[in-house]
Amino acid sequence: MKTIAKRTLLSLACTILLGSSTILAQQANMTAPPVSTKPKTSPAVALAQLIGEPIPAPEGEMVFETISDSAASQPSYMQEFSGQEIVGIEGGAFGDCCTDTCCAVCGEGRDCPPRLYVEQGARILTRSRTRDQLISQEFIAGFGFVPKMFVRSLNFDITAGYTITLGKYLGRDDEKRDHFCEFTYWGLNEWSETYTVNAEDGFLWTRFPSTVGGFNEVNQHTQSYQSNINNFELNVRIRPRGPRDRQVMRSGRWRRECNIGCYPSYLIGIRGLAVNEKYDLLSLGFGARDGIIGDYDIKTHNNLIGLQIGADMIFRRCKWNWGIKGKVGPYLNFSDQSSDIFISDFRVGPDTSARRAATKDDAALVAEFGFTGNYKPRPNISLRASYDFMWITGLALGPDQLDFDVASPSRINDNGNIYYHGLSLTAELIW
Repeated sequence: MKTIAKRTLLSLACTILLGSSTILAQQANMTAPPVSTKPKTSPAVALAQLIGEPIPAPEGEMVFETISDSAASQPSYMQEFSGQEIVGIEGGAFGDCCTDTCCAVCGEGRDCPPRLYVEQGARILTRSRTRDQLISQEFIAGFGFVPKMFVRSLNFDITAGYTITLGKYLGRDDEKRDHFCEFTYWGLNEWSETYTVNAEDGFLWTRFPSTVGGFNEVNQHTQSYQSNINNFELNVRIRPRGPRDRQVMRSGRWRRECNIGCYPSYLIGIRGLAVNEKYDLLSLGFGARDGIIGDYDIKTHNNLIGLQIGADMIFRRCKWNWGIKGKVGPYLNFSDQSSDIFISDFRVGPDTSARRAATKDDAALVAEFGFTGNYKPRPNISLRASYDFMWITGLALGPDQLDFDVASPSRINDNGNIYYHGLSLTAELIW
């Protein structure tokens, strides 16, 4: 029995060894199946391919940064969005689709500065009154002198002028800042006011001594004041380029749009201003004093020239822009004044006339600040509104030259200042 059992176990072991060797040999002779390189397809794409319909592009807005300034193009690829493949953008960052060089909405953008532009419109200003002085007083028996008229009895109204700016693109520097040359003129703003007082219970007097005829013990005093301003500027404006424009997909089509945000610019240049004034004090006598005339006529000229620097900060939202701006600079004021006095008074003698004149070159200061906003109905047209404040000091103003001391030498007072503020409405055409 033991011998039979040994032989049976030996035969079973040989059978198992021979079967295992055959299986291993067969596996060694077999080649590995090819690895599939077919890209995985999303369920939505597979279903679209199965029913034979084109693969739809995603709805809504897709935004990518534009590759500008000669940046290297990205390799071609297929974008994935919401489980669907977007077709038609092979061959670079945005494929074979055509992209604009400027913003499709406003016509501007990082790499699209205006080459030429002209802006013109109206500048509506009002100005402050000069320092106050007593001009006329009435002497009433039993009461004495009663003030009747001051320089500040004149209250200036609002007046409109003209403004124009011509600009040309000069180029871009190594730091990617655009340079522009601008010429600006605004002016033709003129103010004219007249104020008259009449004696009621006595006679009118000025601050001239009683020995001076023509101006004292009369029936009427009239003061008139005219003023105008004209401004000239030649500036270089430097505008750093902002972030790269965006490529935005809207309704299945790519288009270029500028980035919203705050954009500064700076300017430096020369500026000239002309402020000319005329002040006149007229005295008249009626009745028994008929023929008494006193005329004090003053003319002043201020010609300022100097350097200025400025900056603005504009928040750009494509078609809508708004922001703040400012300019300041030291100036040299070439000022002069001439005063003519004419007296016709039979009480003191024959008609007399006198002339006083003086010139002076002195320092002045001009500072300007404002708020601005504009809207672009078309890429080459911009409508702008701004409210500006300007302060000029170191001026020879007409009323400040009044001198009631007949023995004093000719002089000029250039310590005056004027504060302007008002609205500007302009339209800009861009090439």
